Amino acid sequence: MPVRQTTQPAQPAAPQPAPPAAPQTPAPSAAPEIASPPAAVAGGSAGVDIATAINALRIGLAVFDPEERLVWCNGQFRYTYLSFQSVDDLIGMTLEDILRLELENGEIAGEQATLHPEQWLAEMLAFHRRGAYEPLEQRLADGRWIQIKIRRTADGGSVGHWSDITEAKLVHLRLEDAVNNTADGFAFWDQTERLMMFNHRFADLMEGLDGPPSSGSGLREVLENLVHSGRLLLEETGQELVERWVKDRRQPVCERVLDYVHGRSYLIKERRTRDGGTVTVLTDITDLKEKERQLVFRGQTLEATISELEMVQATLEEQGAELAGTAERLAEMQAQSRAIIEAVPDLLMTVAADGALREILSPDHEDLPFPPDTAPGRRLDQLLPPVTADLLLAGVRAAVSTGLPQRVQYASFRPDGQPQWFDARIAAKAFDEALVCVRNITEMRRIQDSLEQATAIAEKANADKTRFLAAASHDLRQPIQALNLFIHALSGQPHAPAVREIIDKIERSTAALGDLLNGLLNISKLEAGMVEPVLTRFPLGRLFDRLALEYGPLAQAKGLELRMVRTGAMVLSDHTLLERIIGNFLTNAIRYSLDGRVLLGARRRGGVVTVEVWDTGIGIEAGNIPLIFQEFHQVDNAARNRREGLGLGLAIVDRLAQLLGYQITVRSTPGKGSCFSVDVPVDLDARDGDDEDADDLDDVDLQGVVILAIDDEPDILEGIEASLTQQGYRVFTGCTVDEAMAAVRAAAVVPDVILSDYRLEGGITGIDAIRRVRDSLGGPIPGILLTGDTAPEILRATQASGFPLLHKPLPVHELKGAIIAALSGG
Repeated sequence: MPVRQTTQPAQPAAPQPAPPAAPQTPAPSAAPEIASPPAAVAGGSAGVDIATAINALRIGLAVFDPEERLVWCNGQFRYTYLSFQSVDDLIGMTLEDILRLELENGEIAGEQATLHPEQWLAEMLAFHRRGAYEPLEQRLADGRWIQIKIRRTADGGSVGHWSDITEAKLVHLRLEDAVNNTADGFAFWDQTERLMMFNHRFADLMEGLDGPPSSGSGLREVLENLVHSGRLLLEETGQELVERWVKDRRQPVCERVLDYVHGRSYLIKERRTRDGGTVTVLTDITDLKEKERQLVFRGQTLEATISELEMVQATLEEQGAELAGTAERLAEMQAQSRAIIEAVPDLLMTVAADGALREILSPDHEDLPFPPDTAPGRRLDQLLPPVTADLLLAGVRAAVSTGLPQRVQYASFRPDGQPQWFDARIAAKAFDEALVCVRNITEMRRIQDSLEQATAIAEKANADKTRFLAAASHDLRQPIQALNLFIHALSGQPHAPAVREIIDKIERSTAALGDLLNGLLNISKLEAGMVEPVLTRFPLGRLFDRLALEYGPLAQAKGLELRMVRTGAMVLSDHTLLERIIGNFLTNAIRYSLDGRVLLGARRRGGVVTVEVWDTGIGIEAGNIPLIFQEFHQVDNAARNRREGLGLGLAIVDRLAQLLGYQITVRSTPGKGSCFSVDVPVDLDARDGDDEDADDLDDVDLQGVVILAIDDEPDILEGIEASLTQQGYRVFTGCTVDEAMAAVRAAAVVPDVILSDYRLEGGITGIDAIRRVRDSLGGPIPGILLTGDTAPEILRATQASGFPLLHKPLPVHELKGAIIAALSGG
């Protein structure tokens, strides 16, 4: 039966009779089978020697990236699992794929891997991801035993090594067989008096315990459990027996006899091992004691007892010799680990907290900043430039004092004057020294600098695009604004039906072009950070009513039914921006639905209410959903038919949602319809209030109001004069401030409102013009700015001035509303 132990996490299978000899690792070929060797071993005769050494190790090395893909391994890793054909075939495979390949090729032995492969696979993946560097033993189908250790790297990947421990394992199994086949109980305690190994005979003979002993149990716990069981014949108290037992164990050899109430007796002999542990042999001597009593009467007791004890001593010495052999093999494994450290591409050295160099672990490293034969004891400030030495010493002291790993980056120059960058990772090794691992990151820094330059170029290109759009918008808005004004003046006159139809078409075309420019303006405002939400509490149902009144006729004109589900939710949001988001949803739903209906409703979920717009339109393919929020992208409108919209609505919705911090969701089925939704915070404490509707502009009497208009475009001035005069205003105009002042002085009037374009001749702005008119006439006359410019800096300047800003082209009713607001002090 196997010996119970705690030194290995995996439970080995029962040894088979005469296990086969461990197969020899195939010798490396002339060309070392190492995939993608590190930079430190690339090129040169020294690099080939190092690569060959890595490939010739009896230990398999493998490196996985954070996605668990194999990025590098040596030849021994492939030889560990003989079914792998080539290292190059493994590179790029994920850890899970490699483990599955081992299972499929029958490489893994054991009941779990054979009967429960998925459970075995899950446990192996968990072991790799844990990366605690604890050893895991694995038996292969060809009889070999492999020990695996995994260490996580700082970038989220892992490094592991696979060691062939077949020889040591067979020795261990033979030791188990020897221990378990003896008639005596056997147990091994470590230096801290913890039970580390015992056979079943030991458990059977410890009859005083309520249950069998367990690995890791302390000596006092076992003894106190035994003496308080009531099954021993004690000549002293149980506590005294425990204390005497613990004291006697400090001697190299001690023994005692336990007598049980049922008449059985056991001899317990303990011997200290060379590593400070204790070996306990427990022998049932009931029969011997009976014989001893008989031999006392017959005079033969002494010889029989000595003979038995000599046999036990010989057994212990034999077992001790086997344990010593195991210790020697562990020392060899430590030496192999050191060879691996010296073979890694990074520079490794041990530095004391006082700055003294204690050991160079990789003396042949190409980036070693001082001679490889430097004697231990030299200080860093004697070997390195002062700045570099101070940085490394500060990192060493921080690691030693806090116990936390440190990281330092520094630069140096090659003999040819080219700079090099290094990354030093520092970890405490003892209370007064640290391990310093230095990596050359020059190439990484070069790539990072290139990326930063590319980012700067991209940002400049984006800024140039914004300025171009702003300039183009300004140049286009001027004639469109004049056209709007002339159309409005023209439409106010009687015309024949044919002429009226032409005027209507011109008005629709102008409105479409204006919508395009307004969309560009809205995007420019958002990119310039000019839009700031104003959060208020309002009933969502009232907003729904306004949207139904506005979009109901549009839906009816297309033969669609616009249905609204009432809601009593109170929300905390920006009323205007939220209306713009939902309005764009409704516009798209009506535009892309040929028949059926459009539904507007809301669902409350905890602290948010989800506003949803459903339609029975053409739907959107899943691959196109991310694209519809880009500027000028439209589903099924490749010909760019402007009657189908401009492709800016959802781009603006996306930016508004980001500004408000709202979540936009799109669900769609091609041929059946779509659902656009937005999550809005609910205000449960607010009460529904009555919002006053804005005054009807048509009911405001503006007869005789004096308007002074300033614009360097005569067409714009003529349009303003024609349009506003038709509505009863008295309009005076001028292309410059002086011309405008001359006009009002000639008429002996003071304007009620000043309208000024932002860009005037001679570099004067509309802000300057309004202030000059005010100063000349001596009064705080309301001013309104007009502009066709969408540049972010213009938007900021006008906002700082405090004057309301209108963007060309704009409908006459918007201009009229701005004039009314200015007159009322709004």
